[in-house]
Amino acid sequence: MKNKLLFIAASIIAANNVIAAPTVYGKINATLLKYDQEALVDIEDEDGNVVIPAGSTEVDNWQVTSNASRFGFKGEDVLNESMNVIYQIEYQFGIDDGLIDSAGNELKPRNIYLGLQGDWGTFLFGHHDTPTKLSVGSKVDMFNDLPLGDTGNMMAGENRFTDALMYRSPSLAGIKLDVMAAPGEDDGTTTGDDSNAADFISASLSYNIEGFTVSASADSGVKQKLAGSQDTQGKVEADLIRFVARYNAESFGVAGVVQMSEDQTEGSDLEENVMLLSTYYKLDSWKFKAQFVQTDVEEAANFSKSQIIAGVDYKLAKTTKVFAYYSVIESEADGLLGATDSVFGSGIEHKF
Repeated sequence: MKNKLLFIAASIIAANNVIAAPTVYGKINATLLKYDQEALVDIEDEDGNVVIPAGSTEVDNWQVTSNASRFGFKGEDVLNESMNVIYQIEYQFGIDDGLIDSAGNELKPRNIYLGLQGDWGTFLFGHHDTPTKLSVGSKVDMFNDLPLGDTGNMMAGENRFTDALMYRSPSLAGIKLDVMAAPGEDDGTTTGDDSNAADFISASLSYNIEGFTVSASADSGVKQKLAGSQDTQGKVEADLIRFVARYNAESFGVAGVVQMSEDQTEGSDLEENVMLLSTYYKLDSWKFKAQFVQTDVEEAANFSKSQIIAGVDYKLAKTTKVFAYYSVIESEADGLLGATDSVFGSGIEHKF
């Protein structure tokens, strides 16, 4: 009898500690594009000779692209009545030529983390989107991940921190707080390297009620590229503030973003100001989308660019859609010829 009771007790303990199988998931997104790009500045060869004059055609071709196609697995296991352990490992891959960039890389890490979760919220370690990046997402950026469509072409703030520590609060009367910090992990000897436990900080505060969401977020000390894809501006240590408002109903949605960024390099007066408006309308299996972004950069050349995008999705199934879009970005700067980049694309996306 005693042995039987011990066996039953051991079985109960084992049952409560069964490791759940992870969920395998992913997304494949591919497009056929007609791409036209003009040079904003003179493009020079290694000897300093101008090979593509400003204002002339830099790219004019058809392309097949893989747009943030990814795979991963995630899961959670019960530790006790009040706490779970959570994890995720996700990588981006290319389905066009098997590569994700011109350097020949085949995989790119996305959100990869290990954390603890309970009624008190979520705490995680790893490689993760910043709270500022999460404040936009696909419900605001109607053309997320698409060439010349993603908001990363037009503004700073679309970052993932490596070596990050993040806390995400539970919703309290619709209010949520996300805070992320990361050390610079310098080598301990190089002058000027980051050396604090929280060299990079990103935080957001949001409020949601009945489909309406407003949020404010800020980044500090983040090394990133201002002016979106302007090829004359490298990464700088910048601070930014972002305000987002959106309303999502069953068949209609509208969103707006206002963002201000500033280069913190000593002696720099580089500032970037962005305004974004986006909307969508659903009709049966159709989803019609439009987006406008204006970016102004105060610097020596007073760089600015505007973007207009329109597109449509058609849902073939819950997991699969076909789509088409057209995007135009017009750029100009003091003393330089203006340039126009445009793309027409159509493609298919499947989630699994």
